[in-house]
Order: sequence, then C-alpha cells, then structure tokens
Amino acid sequence: MTTLPSRLQWVNAAFSRTTQLLEGEKVIGELKRELFSADVTARLNDTELRFDVSGFLKKQVDIYDRNNTVIAVIELHMGRKATLHLNGETYIFKKNGFLSREWSLIHDLPDTEQDPEMIHYTTVRTFFKKEGELTLLDPSPQSDVLILTGLFLRNYFVRRQAQKAAVIG
Repeated sequence: MTTLPSRLQWVNAAFSRTTQLLEGEKVIGELKRELFSADVTARLNDTELRFDVSGFLKKQVDIYDRNNTVIAVIELHMGRKATLHLNGETYIFKKNGFLSREWSLIHDLPDTEQDPEMIHYTTVRTFFKKEGELTLLDPSPQSDVLILTGLFLRNYFVRRQAQKAAVIG
C-alpha cells in the first residue's frame, strides 16, 4: 500500500466524465463515469474500484474491488446525504454549507457524539473546470477507498442536482 500525502488536488475539466486526483503535477488516480450510466470506475495508487448504482426510489451503490467482490455499500438518502458501510464501520457523507463547496467524510463511531472527520474536501474553482483539494485528516488502511468514495459522492450529487435543474428549467 502506497503512503498517501495529507493533501491531494482533484480536477474535472468541462464536459469531461473523468475526475483526476493529483499529487502536485503527478496524476495518481482518477474516477471515470460510464457514458450512459451512473456507474463509475476509479483507481488511486494500487486500489481499483467500481461503483455500481442501483435502485429507483431507494438508491444504493455497491463498491466492487478489482476481483469483482463487493467490499462496501453506500446508502443514498434524500437531501444529498449518504452512508457508507465498509469493513463493519460506518461513515457519513456530510455537505458543509449551502453551495456544496465543502464536504466531509465522517467516521460514525458507536456510542459517541465525537465522530472524527476522516477527509475534508473543498471546491476551489468551478468555472470551466471544477477543481479542489482534499485533506486526509485521519489516515487509515481504508484511506484510498474513503478518498475515492467521497469524490464519487460529490460528483454523483452534483450531477443529480444538474439533472433536476435541467428538468425543472
């Protein structure tokens, strides 16, 4: 397992289905959405994942590893909320602020209200390309999966919000 720096950048060019993860100028990972699907393939260092979105009213995302084994499940809730279940642990996707420029992945510990923020994500520019950075606050053996999941959720909810706006407008 490759050691991750505490800060990474992410970039999504205009009209691109790919979000790149960078350490400085070096691309170390990416998320790529399939053309006519909500499904996404992702990689970061040695970790390769596939996010498989299913369901109509009650949406769920199964996360598969490179061996096509389900390693985690995301429950998608109304209001841009999500819960990740990974290796017996629960993580909460939390949007910070009205414009969704910041969000967090929080480890939901049992029997406490002091749940630690694992990763903090920020959008820094959104004109022709969306870009931002993430800060790994509490490294763990699951960090690659958590980083990719947080970016997947951000992209999923932003895309869903844009689709709703297109239907309403």
